[in-house]
Amino acid sequence: MIRILIPLDGSSAAEEALDHAFSIARAFPAELTLLRVITESDNGASVRTDSVDLALWRHQAKAYLDGLQAKHASRKIPIRCEIAEGNPAEIVVQFMVRMKPDLLVMTRYGLGNAQDFATGGTAQKIISSANCSVLLLDPARPIVGDLSYHCILVSVDEGKDCDCAVAIAAMIAEIHAASLILLQVIEEPRLPDGLPATLRARQLVNELRQILRDEAERRLCELAAKMPKHLHVETRVLVSAETSLAIESAAEDYNSDLLVLHAQPDGRNAVCRRSPVNQSLIQYSHRPLFIVQSSAAEGLASNFRSVYIDEQHREAG
Repeated sequence: MIRILIPLDGSSAAEEALDHAFSIARAFPAELTLLRVITESDNGASVRTDSVDLALWRHQAKAYLDGLQAKHASRKIPIRCEIAEGNPAEIVVQFMVRMKPDLLVMTRYGLGNAQDFATGGTAQKIISSANCSVLLLDPARPIVGDLSYHCILVSVDEGKDCDCAVAIAAMIAEIHAASLILLQVIEEPRLPDGLPATLRARQLVNELRQILRDEAERRLCELAAKMPKHLHVETRVLVSAETSLAIESAAEDYNSDLLVLHAQPDGRNAVCRRSPVNQSLIQYSHRPLFIVQSSAAEGLASNFRSVYIDEQHREAG
């Protein structure tokens, strides 16, 4: 069972995370933890323990969480509720250290301003310290009806670390009957600075571009061959000088409603080391972003492997 943490500030914007969390929980046995952090004021100041209003605020927070728990009881997914007081970013980070969730699901903003994320708001501070996979959402893209993913795009590179992200994306795509797009963006090769752009030099660059494209296509075909046969899978290779822009443009082309990236944990601590490409997409993309931390996803990936291996055995029988 995976543990999904959802920080809430009482706003409808922050509650957008709930529908996505339940959609992910359809693919994996999961337990949801709803965390409500009480603050003294709108600017996120810590609560004074001697505040006469603290008991009232805790009562209101409990009523709020109990209401959400009752509202979603029919989904048959375990839900825990937690209340804490203090600075929201600090408290959520501390809670993650203790809880060790597999996935953090949250929106870019709740009660705060939509521009806060870009300037280092609460959500930005939390995900920059996250020790787990993260699903980051934008309330500006409202959910209509029951949330079901239709097209999931996975950014793939030449490393094996992203295989976990592909596996998890495939499990989600399978349970939602969604299309799965495997995308690899190759950085546009260029001549070293100072090297004359002779005809032969340009030919070498073109040859290198084709070699890289061929290798990327081979890798994507290998990954696609491991998918369950009934899953609709497409592969695409792009060459671009702006990788993050190419990924976002491809997601727009396919009208993808979930973009899956991968990140490696920093060897010095548990916090994800996100590439400049991931950082750019986190900062500017308004599409749902599922950033998979490789080490946290290995168990889920093994679940996926058992799914398609069992299916292959059934087909062989």
